[in-house]
Amino acid sequence: MKTKWINHRGLSHQHDENTRASFKLPCEAGFSCLGTDLHSTNDNHIVLCHDSELSHVASSVTKNINEMSRAELEIVQLNKEEKLLFLDEFMLEFS
Repeated sequence: MKTKWINHRGLSHQHDENTRASFKLPCEAGFSCLGTDLHSTNDNHIVLCHDSELSHVASSVTKNINEMSRAELEIVQLNKEEKLLFLDEFMLEFS
C-alpha cells in the first residue's frame, strides 16, 4: 500500500494559509492531497479559510466571511500580503 501525504491549509509558515502560494509548495514537494476548510460568503461564493472570522489571517478585518461578499473579500489583504482563495480558483489550479 502506498502512503498518501495530505497537506492541510498549505505551507503556512512561509505564506498565508489556504492561499494559492501556500498550496503550490506542497504540490511541488509531492504531497498527494490538499485539505482545506470552506466558508460561504453572503452572496453564495465559497472561500478557503480555516475560521469564519478573518482576524486570524487578516487582522484588519472584523467581519465574518458570511457577512461579506466575494467582491469585498477579493480586496482583503492577508497578514503576509496575500489574497484569499475561492473554491472555483482552487479547483482550476489544483484539480
